[in-house]
Amino acid sequence: MRRQTMMTGTRTCFGSTGASGLLITHAATLFSLFVVDVRIADLRPFERRIAGLLAGALLEEGLPVDALGRLEPNEVRLAKTASRHVLGVMNQMALEIGWHIDHAGGLSDIDVDELNRHLRRSLHTKDGDYRIPLELVHERLQHAQ
Repeated sequence: MRRQTMMTGTRTCFGSTGASGLLITHAATLFSLFVVDVRIADLRPFERRIAGLLAGALLEEGLPVDALGRLEPNEVRLAKTASRHVLGVMNQMALEIGWHIDHAGGLSDIDVDELNRHLRRSLHTKDGDYRIPLELVHERLQHAQ
């Protein structure tokens, strides 16, 4: 049986400017992707668009495109998280995103690629320890071998 890649996402406003974007997080590794100027029509078909964005993010980090699981459109699912922990981590990331947007002077002045690199290298709690999402992805890859 194939295992689907489960992602949690939220579209929300960030910072005092009310800028909106989509924050997507892989629950097992906390690997995240923040996308700006996203409209519902841009996400249809949703799975295909998200799979492409995630594949690009993984490649930018020098990771294989299957590091989080299969990224074929029929294998990626956006789900509401049942984990309060993942929701808490995403709320913390949203606060960080808002701070960076405010600090830059607005969404149009922010380097989204740099912000995503920062999110993937920031400490977050995972299973009672402070962990870095990229390290969790590397561990996942090592266990898969």
